[in-house]
Amino acid sequence: MSKEIDSFREWANFKNKKMVQWLAQYFVKKGIPKKLPSVEDINTYSQEDGILEQAEHYFFRIADQALRQEKLSMMKKSWAQYSRRTKGDNSVHTVYVDDSTHKFLKAIKKKKRLNNLGQSVESIIDGTAFKREIRRLENANDLLHKQLKDLPILQESNRQQEIQLREMRDKTESLEQRNLMLTKALEQLASSLKSE
Repeated sequence: MSKEIDSFREWANFKNKKMVQWLAQYFVKKGIPKKLPSVEDINTYSQEDGILEQAEHYFFRIADQALRQEKLSMMKKSWAQYSRRTKGDNSVHTVYVDDSTHKFLKAIKKKKRLNNLGQSVESIIDGTAFKREIRRLENANDLLHKQLKDLPILQESNRQQEIQLREMRDKTESLEQRNLMLTKALEQLASSLKSE
């Protein structure tokens, strides 16, 4: 049993507060409660001592050494899974792709001098998002031009129709300016990606 305790002691990082809390909860879930320090030991009793006592009690209950090793291994895997899940934003996802897609992503990675295939996927997504936004603005621009052409103008002196016409032109100019800004941003992005 001391082999498992030694292995546990080497593995457990008592400076990591999250790990210490997790270990204490892990043992409680396995039916090993925390031991409260006595009044005499309250100043010298550390959390590390408490967890080591819980670990000794946990492994002492298991007679078979192979099973103790397996339980320790399961504990380590459980901690690894917990710490992976709590990291949040940095989580990694596995996606299966066929060989042609993999070759395509590798070519993008090499061409743009990226670190991994995930960055290749991100660059594709970013590029298509810009193109989609430009297409949407162009369609809106075309629709406004069509509305301008179809706008009935009965008299030039009709003030209300002139106001509407001015508003439509302002909207068209605004959309054209946005379209121009997005085109420039896309060109800058493409040139920065080429330079990388």
